[in-house]
Amino acid sequence: MLSTLGALIVADPASAKKRIMHALLRARCDRVAAAIELETTYRSLYRYIDRLQLWPDIDQMIAENNFPVLRGPPRMHERIIDTIVETRGSIAQAAAKLNMDPDDMRTRLTSLKLWKIVNLRLEQAGLPPIEVPKRRAS
Repeated sequence: MLSTLGALIVADPASAKKRIMHALLRARCDRVAAAIELETTYRSLYRYIDRLQLWPDIDQMIAENNFPVLRGPPRMHERIIDTIVETRGSIAQAAAKLNMDPDDMRTRLTSLKLWKIVNLRLEQAGLPPIEVPKRRAS
């Protein structure tokens, strides 16, 4: 059964984002209290936040208002970068560890412009940088 908020996400994602962010602000980013206010479960709220990609906005709200709560879960790109460093720069091993296709991982790193961060983290760990794939001309 689709909740009112779930239906709103499908029908009007911008309005759903506003509603979730306002509830979180009123609840001082306490996600359990926000879920109660939004008449949904904590787990559903978590999925809605993921689906609407609100974690960066929530982290910013926490920082700006100095709310005494933890930031959201690590984002996939953070897990990718950490795993590449753990596997000593091996894209193939990192992809296997995260159950990803290596080409998808490279594409994600390229589209999010994260190669510089990857190579910086590898350098900090005393490892050689990874050669950045060349973009194809369209």
